Amino acid sequence: MLVTVDRLTERIGTLESILDDEHPDWRQQDGRSRSEEVPS
Repeated sequence: MLVTVDRLTERIGTLESILDDEHPDWRQQDGRSRSEEVPS
């Protein structure tokens, strides 16, 4: 289970790096509409 978590964490980091290079402002964008938000 921890191996899977480590692999997924690494993949997420890789994808974030790619997005940072290709779309530097992606972190500031909120792609969800109000109807898609999960209630807390």
